[in-house]
Amino acid sequence: MLVSAWTGSVRAHAGFFVNTTADTDDGNCELAPDGDCSLREAIQAANAFFNDHPDAPDVVA
Repeated sequence: MLVSAWTGSVRAHAGFFVNTTADTDDGNCELAPDGDCSLREAIQAANAFFNDHPDAPDVVA
């Protein structure tokens, strides 16, 4: 059995979708169909995203 004392609330999150295999970084993780978002850009964008609830960890899936 897993028991947790965390009573955090559900909140909106930022999503970054990788849509290219190129290893590019123009500083902008763009949405399809026009733009591209490489894995490097998505990681950098996620790192720059402000987490206003530091008690709730960011999850990368």
